[in-house]
Amino acid sequence: MSLRLVVLALLAIPAAARAQQPAPSDTGHQHGDSLTRRVFQLAPVTIATTPTRRDEPASAVHVPRAVLERTPAIDAYDLLRQTAGIEVHEQGQGPGFASDASVRGFSSDHSTDLALWVDGVPNNEPVNGHAEGYNDWNLLFPQAIQEVDVLKGPTSALYGNFTVSGAVNVRTIERMRGVNLWLDPASYGRAEGVLLAGFDHDTTAGVFGVRGVREDGWRPHSDYRLGQGHGRLVHQLTPRTTLDAGVELYATGWNSPGYLTEAHFTAGAYNIVANPSDGGFKRRAQERISLRVLANSSLLWRTTLYATEGRWQLYLTIPPAGSANEGSGGQIEQEDRRYGLGLTSALTWALPRAEITLGTEGRWDHAAFENWLTTNRIRVDTGQTLVTARQASAAVFVQSTEDVTRHVRVTLGGRLDGQDTHSAPSGGAATSQRRCSHPNSARCITSASPWISTPMCRAASARRTASSPIRPSPSLRHGPTKPA
Repeated sequence: MSLRLVVLALLAIPAAARAQQPAPSDTGHQHGDSLTRRVFQLAPVTIATTPTRRDEPASAVHVPRAVLERTPAIDAYDLLRQTAGIEVHEQGQGPGFASDASVRGFSSDHSTDLALWVDGVPNNEPVNGHAEGYNDWNLLFPQAIQEVDVLKGPTSALYGNFTVSGAVNVRTIERMRGVNLWLDPASYGRAEGVLLAGFDHDTTAGVFGVRGVREDGWRPHSDYRLGQGHGRLVHQLTPRTTLDAGVELYATGWNSPGYLTEAHFTAGAYNIVANPSDGGFKRRAQERISLRVLANSSLLWRTTLYATEGRWQLYLTIPPAGSANEGSGGQIEQEDRRYGLGLTSALTWALPRAEITLGTEGRWDHAAFENWLTTNRIRVDTGQTLVTARQASAAVFVQSTEDVTRHVRVTLGGRLDGQDTHSAPSGGAATSQRRCSHPNSARCITSASPWISTPMCRAASARRTASSPIRPSPSLRHGPTKPA
């Protein structure tokens, strides 16, 4: 028993010695335990805020000139991505190789499922052998844009084909005075120069601009050059009648580093050039003349006649994968040459709480497409595809927009479209196809009847503050509703 007590006493000596040591400093609580400190009573704090202002439904986005001017952007895709929230995936081959703009998850190739209109003229290209509805936004002159309206989803009867994911309506500056000059150097050898000038003599006004861009690119052999011209002339024939003419010119040439294989991408080998002869060029022109007649304070008639011309050619080497004539590891050449004519006309009746638009449009396009297998831009005999196609389309539409309450807007619309397409492959007989196109499906095809009626209804609502009424409908694409 005594032996056990002695052992326990010896074991307790180190613990007792440690208990007499001073406590180490608490590095985690340098200012002591907050639970034992004096509690201070703070004065009440009141946080005041205002409800989020929303002037348009969630399915529509309006971007005014002031926002566009404050947004630094390298091209039209970048400008609308930052200001309108449009998702953009760059193709990375050059400015003339249209990138992918996406709305509500529609990742259409070369922005084919998103309709783009510029001053009442459609930009999508029908009967394009590379991608039906090919939509190159580089035609837009960024510094000359006055405002942009984006409609998300097939929600407007005013726009026809290629509106599966939505529509983008761009209006350029109608009047300005003076001269604006931009000189913007940047990394990767980029330099941009823009000159925009205008005059305003009451009944006659004009805006003219030139833009030049060059860049070496962040990958080797990815340089490009781009030039643009913009012109708009407005003349007031009478106090209620205005003549409006415009032109857009666009040319570019680029070299392409080509696609990377999966192994190269995984290894981070981005400096590889697939083929030093890859590259391409594009030329595009668009001309229009519009007549606006304000019959009275609430009735406006607008008609636009336009013409388009374009040509692009590219050489591209694609790693093994994909379909026939693509992904073979060899080089392909594609060329598209086109021209077209069109007309749109609409009558709008503006009421205190509603707006009714009735209109028609027609369009005719001719295109020649070529696809070749090449070696260093030299064509070989196999793998060629030569197609000539033309398409005629016509439509009538009606749309009514009413502000039911201060916070709810209801839009009802209907559209009747007809399309007649003829194509002639090389060495084969001509084929024809009639198809319907309407806001709910721009890819509906029929061989039984060229006309299909598809009414479309939409209701849109948005919560607003009492001092924030619904702004006018952003869906009109023919210009202002009052004379210049």
